[in-house]
Amino acid sequence: FRILSIAKKGSAAAFHSHGVASFLLLSGSKLWLIAKQIPPDMQRLLGYQTGQELLQHRDSFDKWGVTVLLQNPGQIVVVPALWYHSTINFETSIGVSFQGDFENKGRNVD
Repeated sequence: FRILSIAKKGSAAAFHSHGVASFLLLSGSKLWLIAKQIPPDMQRLLGYQTGQELLQHRDSFDKWGVTVLLQNPGQIVVVPALWYHSTINFETSIGVSFQGDFENKGRNVD
């Protein structure tokens, strides 16, 4: 399915996972935190809702296997099915997401 996303500056999405997803950023800038799995000492990040809360733990990202990406307009980020990810909007951001579902093991569906 497709989602139009409009997010204000400073907003964030807590770590979560779902089927395969791609996100085309049309305007703004977005920081992505992506991890294949969530180790036990990283579980506390699952409930964080603000960028400030997530970034307090940036010194542990390497240890936890978290990849950090800065997305700019015109770039597409693809997140594999069931990988955990979180985003922090550095500016008001507008983009389009295309997501698969769990039943199709992450394949895109219409």
